[in-house]
Amino acid sequence: MKYLLDANVFIDAKNRYYGFDIAPVFWQWILSSHAREDLYSIRAVHAELRNYEDELSVWVANTVPSGFFLQPDSKFTSSLASVSSWAVESNHFTETAKNEFLASADLQLVAHAHAHSMVAVSLEKSNPDRKKRIMVPDACAAFSVVCVTPFEMLRSLKARFS
Repeated sequence: MKYLLDANVFIDAKNRYYGFDIAPVFWQWILSSHAREDLYSIRAVHAELRNYEDELSVWVANTVPSGFFLQPDSKFTSSLASVSSWAVESNHFTETAKNEFLASADLQLVAHAHAHSMVAVSLEKSNPDRKKRIMVPDACAAFSVVCVTPFEMLRSLKARFS
C-alpha cells in the first residue's frame, strides 16, 4: 500500500506530537518510508508547506527529496476531471464549498490517490452531512479511495520510534 499525505499531517505533526526538537526520528521515518516507496505527497501540498516560513518549510526545501512530491500525470488529469465534476455537480454542497475545494490541494490529493490507487492520509474527519465544506474523507469515499488518519497509517506501516 502506498500512502499519500495531506498537508495537515505534516503541519499537525510539527505543531503537536512530533516537533522537530522532540521527535526527530518521526521526520527521519517519513524519509525512510519514502525510500521504501511507502509514503508520498503531491506538488500542491509541497507548495502549501513552502508558504510558511518555519522549520517545516526549511525541512521540505532542504531535506525532502523532490520525488516525494508527485507530479501530475495523465492518470491524475483524468481523475482530476472526475473529482472536479463530482464536486461541481453535487447539489449537496454550497457554491462556496465547491469553489474552495476546486481551488485546494485537497482536490488534487483525492484525484491523485484515486488515479494511482493510493491511500489518502488526512486528519480531516468524515462529515457527509456538512454542506459548507467538502471534507477529504467524504470526497475519497465518493471514489472508493481509502482515507486513514496518520495514526492508522503509522500502525499499518508498523512504525516504531525509539
